[in-house]
Amino acid sequence: MASNGGAQGLFDSDGSLQDWIELYNAGDQAVSLAGWSLTDDPDDPRKWVFPARLLEPGAYLLVFASGKDRRPEGPTGELHTSFQLSRYGEYLGLFGPDSWEEPVFAFAPQFPEQRTDLSYGWDSGTQRWGYFSQPTPGALNGSSEIIGILERVHFSVNHGFFDRPFLLHLSSPDPGSEIRYTLDGSEPTRLGGAVYT
Repeated sequence: MASNGGAQGLFDSDGSLQDWIELYNAGDQAVSLAGWSLTDDPDDPRKWVFPARLLEPGAYLLVFASGKDRRPEGPTGELHTSFQLSRYGEYLGLFGPDSWEEPVFAFAPQFPEQRTDLSYGWDSGTQRWGYFSQPTPGALNGSSEIIGILERVHFSVNHGFFDRPFLLHLSSPDPGSEIRYTLDGSEPTRLGGAVYT
């Protein structure tokens, strides 16, 4: 989740909202993460190195991408990378302890743009990557109904303060998309807000 707005209630131990990355061990053997690393820079594969931590089969591990750089030794304690994630997408790589040239897994050239409080992950039901409106840190992802994010709506007039009426035209580069708006400052949703015509 590269844009944690707190709607799902996931705060770190400092009470801060942080981006997060989750690892899952799909194998039948425990994996020692000692020497493994995460990075947002393909030229720096050892940007943030895990402490000696065991990831059991079927277990999940949450790592906050906060920039706080915390690596407590032992089986517990919050992990925090030395970098943060961009909601607009960026490179994210996981490197093994013996492989600095090629990642074990990477979003390359970058993971897709994110939206606040939507997580992005693997949907095992559809066997594809997708967005989740109900993030499930520490548990199996649900099913993803959102497979992509539309391009931003184009406004014919930039935002600001105006003392005279003007015509505003909204358009989307995505064919067949529907634009919704509100007049009270709330965020329009699929079911809330008026349809722009």
